[in-house]
Amino acid sequence: MKPSRTADQLRRAEIAQIHIAKSQLGMDDDTYRAMLWSVGRVRSSSDLDWRGRKAVLDHLKRSGFKVQAKPQSRRLDLDAESRKARAIWLLLAATGELRDTSEKALAAFVKRLVGVDDLRFTTGAQVTTVIESLKKWCVRVWIKRLEAAGHPGFQHLDGIDPPSFRIVQRAWDRAQKANEAA
Repeated sequence: MKPSRTADQLRRAEIAQIHIAKSQLGMDDDTYRAMLWSVGRVRSSSDLDWRGRKAVLDHLKRSGFKVQAKPQSRRLDLDAESRKARAIWLLLAATGELRDTSEKALAAFVKRLVGVDDLRFTTGAQVTTVIESLKKWCVRVWIKRLEAAGHPGFQHLDGIDPPSFRIVQRAWDRAQKANEAA
């Protein structure tokens, strides 16, 4: 359960809401102070008591202010395997392969792949499946891009068929450095 706010925290939050409403409604300072005076009989929002803050907020809501809920951010799983999966996800994002690079999109990928709602809830075997799938995806993308750019074939480099993630990653990095130098 969420701890309840203290009176001072609630006061600060309500004053912040009043200032957000002022901005959202595009009120200049004179209009804002006149509204504070007519509704709450004060010149500054910090002088409002709780009844005054409620009256001012109700007035601002009637005037068109819409309270917007704070977007909830996803808590990240910070164990080594999850960070590795996230890093490979960001590698794919850097290649332009992903339409949506958000944590929500990664969670949807994990759900499709292993049937778990989020990376935080995966078992060791499931997160390994996610990592290996992401690595194979990266390899496919890098090979396609390297071949399209005219780099020599490396499918049988070091006798490995298909090439490993690290081998293709090194080839990709060399190609990127060559492009930057050119």
